[in-house]
Amino acid sequence: MCFLLDFHLTCLMQLIPLFPILAGYTVGILAEWFDIPAHFSVIITMFITAAQLESLIFCFEKKHQAIATALNVHIIPKSIELFCYFLCIVSDGPILG
Repeated sequence: MCFLLDFHLTCLMQLIPLFPILAGYTVGILAEWFDIPAHFSVIITMFITAAQLESLIFCFEKKHQAIATALNVHIIPKSIELFCYFLCIVSDGPILG
């Protein structure tokens, strides 16, 4: 996810702010070749950023459960773990809307 966000921000979309106005435009492959507007590029950036945050949360959860299993304390039941995964996937839906 980190690589995907970095590739998107450096190659596909480069935001050019128009300071002091609260505005900007994009240059890059998406804007130049495919004529995709700036707000669609920003929506894609927000989606990838949210997915990257969720991936980081998954990594912390897996590390916590590995330590909890080794110490045999604070082990989260599998049903609650799957429900949390479901909530993370559903929470990305409003970003696209």
